[in-house]
Amino acid sequence: MISISIIGCGPRGLSILEKLSSVLKNHPANFQINIIDPGKPGEGSHPSNQPSHLVTNTVSSQVGIFDVASEFAKGAGESLTSWAIYSGYKKVDEIYCKTTNKTAVPITDVDHLPRSLLGEYLSWGYSKIVDSFPENVTIVEHRKVAVDIDQLSQSNLRIRFDDESNIETNYIFLTIGHGTRKNTSADYEFLNFANNQLNKNSNLAYFNSPYPVKKLDVIDKSSIVAIQGLGLTAYDVISQLTIGRGGKFQEKPDSKELIYIPSGLEPKLILQSRNCLPFSSRGINQKGIAGKHVAKFFTPDAVRGIIQRKGRCGKINFENNILTLIKKEMSYAFRLCSDINIDINKFEPTTDELEIIENTLYPLKGKTFNGFDDFRCYFISSVRNDLDEAEKGNLTSGIKAATDVLRDVREALRISVEFSQLEPESHESYINDFVSVTNRISFGPPKRRNYELLALFDAGLINLAGGPNSKIFCNRSDGSFEISSNFGDQSHISKADVLIISRLDPYSPITDSSTLSKNIYEKGIIREYKNEFYHPSGLEIDRNCRVIGKDGISQSNIWAIGYIVEGQHFYTHALPRPGMNSRFTDDAKNAISSLNEMISQKQQGNELVNLYEEA
Repeated sequence: MISISIIGCGPRGLSILEKLSSVLKNHPANFQINIIDPGKPGEGSHPSNQPSHLVTNTVSSQVGIFDVASEFAKGAGESLTSWAIYSGYKKVDEIYCKTTNKTAVPITDVDHLPRSLLGEYLSWGYSKIVDSFPENVTIVEHRKVAVDIDQLSQSNLRIRFDDESNIETNYIFLTIGHGTRKNTSADYEFLNFANNQLNKNSNLAYFNSPYPVKKLDVIDKSSIVAIQGLGLTAYDVISQLTIGRGGKFQEKPDSKELIYIPSGLEPKLILQSRNCLPFSSRGINQKGIAGKHVAKFFTPDAVRGIIQRKGRCGKINFENNILTLIKKEMSYAFRLCSDINIDINKFEPTTDELEIIENTLYPLKGKTFNGFDDFRCYFISSVRNDLDEAEKGNLTSGIKAATDVLRDVREALRISVEFSQLEPESHESYINDFVSVTNRISFGPPKRRNYELLALFDAGLINLAGGPNSKIFCNRSDGSFEISSNFGDQSHISKADVLIISRLDPYSPITDSSTLSKNIYEKGIIREYKNEFYHPSGLEIDRNCRVIGKDGISQSNIWAIGYIVEGQHFYTHALPRPGMNSRFTDDAKNAISSLNEMISQKQQGNELVNLYEEA
């Protein structure tokens, strides 16, 4: 029997399992597939028991799990939306539930469904895939945590579990998804401060991660809570400390704006981040479920041409070789909103168009503020102006059309970045600066979330902690976290009882807190990915997604895909979009093709041995 093990069965583990179901259907050998995950298979970081106010950031009709060519990607399996409708979900008073109530509101293609439903959908998908395997394949679930891997021989491995049991296997797929970092020096400083100063401030607390968000329930309503980070994770924290405490939003009459009705259990919230810029709302989708901008300038072929001209030993510079093409593509999308008859051969961005794109990418460049109040007004007006653009839609608003480009040209971005195509200094600048810009303007929250943000400002429950480049200190005289900002010759200080770090950690085998990562890294089974001296994140893999060990040699029977290889790969963790080819499923296909080739070669070798013995 051939044993295959999948460590981590969230969406990435599902993608491997789906490809196995296709490959093994007509295989003559017997197989055992070990599903190793302490949680419910399929759900991963999207548990079905999480609070229902945490929603998908993409409209749910654009969220799937199956390959576009899969037999499962039809009917109920096509998307989260189609599954929810098939399962009987409807909306009653802003709550999605299974109901036959005729007054309930049907789910539509533009709904952002609760992530708890996404967990149910993924679990349903797991069951569908498992049920499709033929009799020669046995599925064994291990609801345990893998803590180590031993290499017993060239073809045999042992997986050790946290309960001291183990299994032997021939092939392993690492699909462990999001991890948690080891505590940094800053974490220890804040944590020790919070623990040691409780005699001065009984509300003092530090959270190096907000997940699972239910742990934030211990925060007292009298607290002032500083949220570090303004990305999608921050919106989860805000939601848990408002809606999660019984507060409600109501629409203003004849307006899309909202009013917040507090429960009285909410703490006061203050926001802090490096640039202190709001994340842009997703524009109303006018492109359809599978529609996207068709690039004319920043294309995969254009990037390949740049790489070819550099030669085998040359590397490209993002700012000089790539960013100029991106700005041209964004300018083209911007102009298309007002002129659909553009001569591509003659198109060049105008000075005004380039200035608009530059201001969209880098809104703080050249700006100064007369103090905290001035910056606060700028922040709130930025949110309002962005919502106005979002309401126009992503084909009517030039700004939203331009920023959507960054979502739609990801394949060209991948080609320019992956497998060390960039100069290491340029790569570092790209990750630290441009990726943050892209996330802020193109991968922001549903517009509803920013209407909620404005309502919370109006209600006096949320405010800024400071401005750009603010710093957080531990004030031992009064037992508070102190956020300090400078605006020219003026300074502004805010104080908080609770500090929550609201961002997702990049995965690195050096800094990940899991015992599995620590052990297999120390053994040299895996190593961190580096572009010369620069380690963006992730572990190193080859073109077939096989992990590379400390000795620089690919492990022939261990593969890794998903978040843990973000670094050598770029932005491959987004769930598949129905009806479209996806890098998410392509990576799984690539890895399983490599596995299938190995198994076939071994079987052919065994057949030759048998023939020799018979002769």
